[in-house]
Amino acid sequence: MSAPNWKNRTLFKCENLDVLRAMNDKSVHLIATDPPFNKGRDFHATPDSLARGASFHDRWSWDKDTHETWCDQIQDDWPGVWNVIQISRESYGDDMGAFLCYMAVRLIAMWRVLRDDGSIYLHSDSTSSHYFKILMDVIFGGDNFHADIIWKRTSAKALNPKRPVKNTDRILQYSKSAVYTWNQQYDPFEPGYGDDWREDERGKWESADLTGGKAGGPEAYLPFKGVAPSPGRAWAPPTRDKFPADVRLPEDYEKLDALAKCEALDAVGLIHWPRRRGGVPRYKKYLSTLKGIYASDLITHIQGLSSHAKERTGYPTQKPLPLYERIILASSNEGDVVLDPFAGCATTCVAAELHNRQWAGIDFWKDADSVL
Repeated sequence: MSAPNWKNRTLFKCENLDVLRAMNDKSVHLIATDPPFNKGRDFHATPDSLARGASFHDRWSWDKDTHETWCDQIQDDWPGVWNVIQISRESYGDDMGAFLCYMAVRLIAMWRVLRDDGSIYLHSDSTSSHYFKILMDVIFGGDNFHADIIWKRTSAKALNPKRPVKNTDRILQYSKSAVYTWNQQYDPFEPGYGDDWREDERGKWESADLTGGKAGGPEAYLPFKGVAPSPGRAWAPPTRDKFPADVRLPEDYEKLDALAKCEALDAVGLIHWPRRRGGVPRYKKYLSTLKGIYASDLITHIQGLSSHAKERTGYPTQKPLPLYERIILASSNEGDVVLDPFAGCATTCVAAELHNRQWAGIDFWKDADSVL
């Protein structure tokens, strides 16, 4: 892996391809970016906002927006990518082909600067996400695809619609190899979750399975206080962090065998014994110890930016900071290098700074650093 050949906290204000091609190979841990979508329209910042003067065109023409050198590089070095571009021209039109050609040379450059253990998140919507998926399967490898994340960005309602209202964006998650950073994130519980749980002096709890499949050594299959685990199962008591902080387990709890751990849990009242004689015991899972439900590929609790949101800069297509904080926390660690080649109003860069990551952004808007 290479060290970055640029300074931390650099926001390049120029066209991104030249910068990407000048960056060292395998120098970035995470790319999180929100490029154009091929919406066939122009975007402008509100004139009285922090981002006044920012604008970009999201219209594409094969004759005007592709370069012969791009096409030659793709045909020579990435023939599979060229096939995707040609198919998009036939199935959608030359505008999609031009857009994918523009994006392809940049995605190839992103692949080069990404570390072998790095990840990329590409934001799009239904206009082009299905073409992006095929394009990225070719560049990053279909085996390295991890999620097509659906973000409910709005609850807007169209007037007399003739098709489903479009309220979602897509974020494609890939890694460069089978080895990559993943820090589990959690979504909030649904309202009322845990209301019907039992309660004791430590709080609300429900019983949870104390067994697992083929866990531990031979003692994990022995009877615990006269009760054997179910056939094919073994005692698999949880780790210390699964219980309230005031629980006084033995200092060497982690070193105990499975059966001894069960005994230790029972001694401090963390085992639930069924009334039925011979019933398999379970452990008490406390609501206070749970972080939430595992984050899924459907995001509904992070709202799009309202016109009155404090973080709004007025930049067209600005995305909410919590959305990119989630990405950065999930797929990078403190000190890692985060890159956004389509930085816009620098949401990715701000999220990286807040969570002690190194970062760089690229955007052709000359005042891009004015909103940092």
